[in-house]
Amino acid sequence: MASVCFKAPAWACRYNVRDVGFVHFGSNPYTLYGYIDGSVSEERRTAVQQIPFAALLESNIDWELIDLDQDGEHPALRYLESKSLQSEPALILVNEDEEALPIPIQQGEESFRDNLWETLDDVVTSGMREKIVRDAIRTYGVIVMIDGQDEAENQRVHQIVQEVIGRVAENMSALPKEIDSPPVMHRITLNDFADEKVLLWSIKADAGGREPQVAVVYGRARRIGQVLTGRQITGKSLIGVVSMIGLSCECGLDRNWMMGVMIPFRWTSEHSEEMARQLEFDPDNPLVKTEISQILSISASRSGPSGLDGLLMGYSEIAVDWSPQNTAADANTDAESTPGAADAPFEEDASQESIRETSAVQAASSIGDSTFPSNTVSSKYMGAAVIAGGLLVISLLGGLAILLRSKG
Repeated sequence: MASVCFKAPAWACRYNVRDVGFVHFGSNPYTLYGYIDGSVSEERRTAVQQIPFAALLESNIDWELIDLDQDGEHPALRYLESKSLQSEPALILVNEDEEALPIPIQQGEESFRDNLWETLDDVVTSGMREKIVRDAIRTYGVIVMIDGQDEAENQRVHQIVQEVIGRVAENMSALPKEIDSPPVMHRITLNDFADEKVLLWSIKADAGGREPQVAVVYGRARRIGQVLTGRQITGKSLIGVVSMIGLSCECGLDRNWMMGVMIPFRWTSEHSEEMARQLEFDPDNPLVKTEISQILSISASRSGPSGLDGLLMGYSEIAVDWSPQNTAADANTDAESTPGAADAPFEEDASQESIRETSAVQAASSIGDSTFPSNTVSSKYMGAAVIAGGLLVISLLGGLAILLRSKG
């Protein structure tokens, strides 16, 4: 039995981490750069000047066209491996971390304009991204499983994902805010890699396909936590990420960690309407954005650098049983793990960043399984109590002296 702590302030926060994930603050997380020069024909130059604005409409991708003959000092030129375009415009997609993905324009029997439309459409959407966005709106979240080359490992990971979904479903009634549907899984096979190149790149998955991988997506199609790979994928590590989605938005988590990594997608008015209907509030409303931004700012100031002060002060405890019930998946994992590894959410080769991101769950669990000793309270408040008592005594003595003097 593990315990997860949820904050219970004088006024309860009506949002959880999942709600926050639907709010879009600031600028778009992606920029698609187009490059042309004198070798590009007038027809293609006109097409690349006009079509992207319409093709990227309603997406979270900005567009910028660079003419190499006129702007040879543009900062985005560093993404080009070759400055010689040879009559073909170049497209490069760049994320907030300044990581670049070249986008080759499709070559087919159709006209250049039609091929450009198809290329840009593949940048903003795909079959898997459509499913992920739909279910991120309608459910707790989406666990994306990416197959590796070892089928036995794929089956092990698949079983772990199913067990985690079952555990979340059994304990959703204990969450601080009700969520109607448990997480769902979507699986990307090796045959899907070519069609989902942009999705895999955006969530920072390894497109080599050597080992199975798992990513958790929620809210406005945001990846939360790290992508787990190979032996990093255990019931404990995965539940450590998934359980964060149901926490109160004031649980002291880092704002950037909560907002996650958004995948490139065309967010239509239909998506927005269903999102508002499911959430029973409009996350695009400026007042909602302001309210959530203020809540996150207050939460961040209370949590301190480590994020643990917020967990320790003013929180009530709700016991949530995330532990496996002797499942076969965890039995196999425990049998393969090294001595002492059962206490860690990741194997020894896990990255430090992944371990840090699950520390909030570990901290909450340890807090929930313990009680606050009396000497802890005394050390924190004894000084204030002594000062208050001393002031009270001084006030009484001063009043008595004034009374005696008035009596002569």
